[in-house]
Amino acid sequence: MDFVNLLKSCDLKVTPQRLTLLGEIYKYGHIDIDTLFENIKKSFPTISLATLYKNINAMVEKSLLKEVKIVGMKNKYEITKKEHAHAICSSCGKVEDVYVDADTMKSNLETETQYYISKTDMNFFGECPDCKVS
Repeated sequence: MDFVNLLKSCDLKVTPQRLTLLGEIYKYGHIDIDTLFENIKKSFPTISLATLYKNINAMVEKSLLKEVKIVGMKNKYEITKKEHAHAICSSCGKVEDVYVDADTMKSNLETETQYYISKTDMNFFGECPDCKVS
């Protein structure tokens, strides 16, 4: 993934810290702040948690990153992509992207409730294949 152009397209300054941050998020797919901070400190030992949050918040504001809120777990971050839901393992906490027909669900809900739905955020909980066999 071309993180340099991704940052530039969002009018964000390209820095080694931001490139590393995006690389870690891309590698994990979904990562919480503690794991991200621990991994970033390996490359940038003097980085502060406040600086990490500042960079993440700037990327969330520009819609480059998305904060994934999961009840009962620390929030995770992912690189923004096509609208999708999440399958979350209730045992190990693994998070996977799942693509569902959100447009049809949104349309049906709008018709049924007369709401205008501006945003969807769907999480499905269960056990991943690794935990299910244990």
